[in-house]
Amino acid sequence: MKRRRVLILAHDFSPAASAGALRATRLARHLPAFGWEPIVVTATHKASDAPGAPPCTTIYAHGIDAKQTLSWRGHYWSLLTFPDRFASWAITAAWRASQETRRRPADAIFSTSPPVSAHVAALALRARTELPWVAELRDPWNLLHPFGPVLRSIDARLARRVYATADRIVVTTGELGDRLRSSQGEAIGARVRVVANAHEESDFVDAAPAPPTDAFTLVHAGTLGGSYRPTDGLIRGIRLALDRHDLPQATRLDLLGVTAEVEPELRRAIDELDLARHVTVHPRQPHAKALQAIRCASVLVVLQNHDAFGSSLPSKLWEYVRSSRPILAVAPPDSAVARFLEDVPGAVLVPHDEPAAIAASLGRLAHAWRIDPIRAYARPDVVHRADVLAVSVATVRDERANATDR
Repeated sequence: MKRRRVLILAHDFSPAASAGALRATRLARHLPAFGWEPIVVTATHKASDAPGAPPCTTIYAHGIDAKQTLSWRGHYWSLLTFPDRFASWAITAAWRASQETRRRPADAIFSTSPPVSAHVAALALRARTELPWVAELRDPWNLLHPFGPVLRSIDARLARRVYATADRIVVTTGELGDRLRSSQGEAIGARVRVVANAHEESDFVDAAPAPPTDAFTLVHAGTLGGSYRPTDGLIRGIRLALDRHDLPQATRLDLLGVTAEVEPELRRAIDELDLARHVTVHPRQPHAKALQAIRCASVLVVLQNHDAFGSSLPSKLWEYVRSSRPILAVAPPDSAVARFLEDVPGAVLVPHDEPAAIAASLGRLAHAWRIDPIRAYARPDVVHRADVLAVSVATVRDERANATDR
């Protein structure tokens, strides 16, 4: 069978440790099994040289972070970050991808967001090549960009253009798919496919057993960089549970992936609550190190509080579930996180704005940990393998050809 080629436009890729990088990397790793050769256009340096990176061609496209590079004393012109702060990368990514198609013809395009600049690059490439295009949204379109009314209107038109042009729209949750179908109409809704996030089975099968720990350790693995994952309720709940003696003094919360944007305020809150001995703050960690922390945790913490992200699921959730560790989800009761965890053994849901309820849940989890600190939960029905996304991408070109024949 002749191997076909797909151009993957992904701002983040291996060796970056972001959720987007991991998903794109897993896609590139599994596509060859379905007869597809991935060519990745990315903003990540030295992707092909990274340990564990898939054996694929990577093309570096330069771009700047306009919010960081072009701001003056924290202020910047919002037009410079339209449609997002990596807009300059979209220009070079489209150009480099176009160069690649002239050198070696491709058979399909795949773009993934956030950032949505990847779809802008793909839209330009599609206009030139007419190749089948899969546009993936891991979160709703451009949620966190504070545009004024004029740019919001233009951004909405851009989103509709992407939805109308792409042959398939991949989303990561059923809730996000329902939102698209209701807002964009039947014609676009018919192109939507739900392909959930996943774990990489080899990360767990080949791993050594997690060592026991004498401390009651809470771990949040994943980016903490905005209001959609505030930690205030969680750390206040810890303080309250400690004061009530419901938590052992050897309690530790490890926050992995804290960005520079929120770190100063978070550290102030930790100091004010006298939790410096119990809460540690870390920047984003390499994936292998984050996995080790997940496997050694007494309890894994999910934070998903922003209303706009109610239809999204953190990508780490699948590794949480696969780890078989207890899970504390600090999230709204009507969120996708709440619905996903309803049938997950060992998962506890508590509202993010109720420190007393969080403290009570922590006390119960600590009590169970004292009885059996290494208890594992069997969760075979909610585990997804990373090769499922590859199937969705691998079939889109054939589906389009069949539709044309009819």
